[in-house]
Amino acid sequence: MRASRRVAALVVATALTASGCAVERPGPPSSAVSPTDAAGLPSGVDATAQPGALTWVDGTVVVARDVSLSSARLAAEGVDLVRLSTSPAPGDGSSLGALALLADGSLVVSRAPADQYDGGAWLSEPSVIGTLVDGEFRAWPSSQDVLEDEHPRQVYDASADGDVVAWAETPSTQVGVDPWRIFARTGDGATTLVARAEDAGAGGEAGSLLVAGERVYWASSRGVVSRDVAGEEPIRLEVPGAAQPAIGDGGLYVARTGPDGTFGVARADGEGGSSPVLAYTGPAGASVGSLVADGDRLAFVVTSPTDTGGSVQVADLAASTVTSVALPSSGRSTSLALCGDRLIWTSADGSGTTPDEPVYVLDLVSGDLVGVVVPGSFGGVLCAGDLVAWRTLVPPDRAATTTVVRWGAG
Repeated sequence: MRASRRVAALVVATALTASGCAVERPGPPSSAVSPTDAAGLPSGVDATAQPGALTWVDGTVVVARDVSLSSARLAAEGVDLVRLSTSPAPGDGSSLGALALLADGSLVVSRAPADQYDGGAWLSEPSVIGTLVDGEFRAWPSSQDVLEDEHPRQVYDASADGDVVAWAETPSTQVGVDPWRIFARTGDGATTLVARAEDAGAGGEAGSLLVAGERVYWASSRGVVSRDVAGEEPIRLEVPGAAQPAIGDGGLYVARTGPDGTFGVARADGEGGSSPVLAYTGPAGASVGSLVADGDRLAFVVTSPTDTGGSVQVADLAASTVTSVALPSSGRSTSLALCGDRLIWTSADGSGTTPDEPVYVLDLVSGDLVGVVVPGSFGGVLCAGDLVAWRTLVPPDRAATTTVVRWGAG
């Protein structure tokens, strides 16, 4: 089963928090805060999805299976999960930002020095990418050896598929815009330059990075584009005007707006076009976000233009069924991860100030919804097979850490 490769989340948690920079995913936080009951999960949740219609490609309105947040039970350690590791705070002023979760439980992380930002438009010190194994940071050879820029670079996005990892860097304090660079590390440990902002067809911007099948995809100002991991072939425009690439058994899926003003999810046809899969019609300002896919399933958030009314939608394309979860917030800060029959999400907004925002895990077969109370929840979830990870800010210095658990321990 293919692990979810996209983390619709704040990808460089610690480094970007320290700098005040922002990444593309997810959007502004909602002001809605739920109370907490004695068990630790939100109670009295007023979660009603905004008015709108989700339709299949033939125009048939989707009749979804609704799962209520009020049905969630509190996770039991040793039964639902076993904690495997929590990344340490470096303690020297530097920060570790988790980028991807690998199948062996190790994390791909970026280490940013304390003095990386001096208030200017460019970085003063580089980030270092590597893996965190049993609490030990193992740095990879510097990408500066592959391509040297005038200014040091930070890592701001990454994706893993098996033993291939792709990541994006920029020397600017503004991520995702020129002059970004994309690199990849293959199974033999070699680092390649995949693409640069100035390359023909690169699209000017680079976000929502995804590596799959020896190919790297990203969202650009042109749409979703891709290039081979070696960076040898021309950059290919996969779907014009689209964003949020996700790979499932049906191929490449993207989020896009249709000619009639509706928006939803489409499947790339491999020839520069796409065909709609699901369409959503709702209030002005609503959108589809945090698109992920695995196997025959895809999941996304329908965001609301107000502080409430967002929802999580999971479509099983083989069975033509949809599961829906109404959120108490707008959904703009909700990030998803999808691995097999398991959907994971949190609506922590990346500020670390949302009171103990839970991580939810939904079994898509049984409908069992489990919540994990995460004190200091920072935002962003990761998964790889039966492994799940989330981020927290630890007092008193609010150092960011990542906890990895094995789900389904019992």
